[in-house]
Amino acid sequence: MKHTEKPFVGIEHFARAHGLPEAWVRREIAAGRIPAVRAGRRWLVHLERARESLAERAARGEAEGGAR
Repeated sequence: MKHTEKPFVGIEHFARAHGLPEAWVRREIAAGRIPAVRAGRRWLVHLERARESLAERAARGEAEGGAR
């Protein structure tokens, strides 16, 4: 099977795909809890590592989405 998923996605795409508020994702990136890199003026989320981070936090019982 061929892996075609992009390794990095924009904040907007990541938030929408995971049902998370965009502002929350931005705060988590700023706090270093969601892996992302700066590319010019944009932040790109490392998809696989970010999913792992969210799964680990969910397993520990930490909130994922915060208040909407």
